[in-house]
Amino acid sequence: MIALREGSFLHVSGNRLRYISVRGEDFKLFRHGQPTQAYHDVSALQSLVPFRCD
Repeated sequence: MIALREGSFLHVSGNRLRYISVRGEDFKLFRHGQPTQAYHDVSALQSLVPFRCD
């Protein structure tokens, strides 16, 4: 599960995924059995989605 902060969104255009935050905040990635991690770089999602993450 991905948790986005207020004022943030994931944008899909064609085969490209981008993370945009108007406040420059991170997003959190929750994975079963693993600690929650915070990221600013959408490339952390590359192995989870069928899009090019940049």
